[in-house]
Amino acid sequence: MRERFVERGAPAEKISVVLNSFDEDRFDPARYASPRSRGEDFTLVCHGTVDENFGIDIVIRAVASLRDEIPGLRLRVYGEGTQRLALEELTAALGLGDRVWFSRGFLPVEELLPAIAAADAGVVAVRRDAFRDLTHCNKMYDLIALRKPVIISRTRAVEAYFADGCFRMFESENVADLAQAIRELYADPDLCTRLVARASEVSEPYRWPYQKKGYLAVVARLVAGPGAPDRRYALAAERAADR
Repeated sequence: MRERFVERGAPAEKISVVLNSFDEDRFDPARYASPRSRGEDFTLVCHGTVDENFGIDIVIRAVASLRDEIPGLRLRVYGEGTQRLALEELTAALGLGDRVWFSRGFLPVEELLPAIAAADAGVVAVRRDAFRDLTHCNKMYDLIALRKPVIISRTRAVEAYFADGCFRMFESENVADLAQAIRELYADPDLCTRLVARASEVSEPYRWPYQKKGYLAVVARLVAGPGAPDRRYALAAERAADR
């Protein structure tokens, strides 16, 4: 997004990027049980807002295409939104009542995080558009934090920050490509382990302890600038950035 603003004439030195992050104590994977030894089972999770632009219908269709190949494949959808009823109808029409499960609305975070931790992989199937090519989806960071392998739509924003080997990317809205991604992760537990390790490594500088330093440094510069009411505010921001 910074590059896009600069292309349109904004001074680069006036734009600072602070990435979204999460409460590391709450998202500590050590607090939650890992998936059982899966055998033939493989559980996918989608969480958050259940709207068209998040592509859950694509995930459901991919699950349908794999029903015979992976009998233990399951999809659990945690969230609420304008598309939930339509997605439940799609699930019924495809005969996936025993494969796809929906929560009754949003879950408290205390219930959601253990549910994500119990899954084998997370899917972020956003529909690619101009907005998604500029932004990250927070769901991606939730899954990284909980050490889940991520299957995600390929967008410019994701590729700009995460190298190959962090996620299993697929072409947005391509059911066959998503099904292939699911197939690969199901068949290769070692691949899942490698994806988690690489995503954790690459995302290390994106963690809040690092991002907050940049954020507070911006605040310190602003309050110390011309017309600043009190130098004490800048000093407080600088001290906070050092912690």
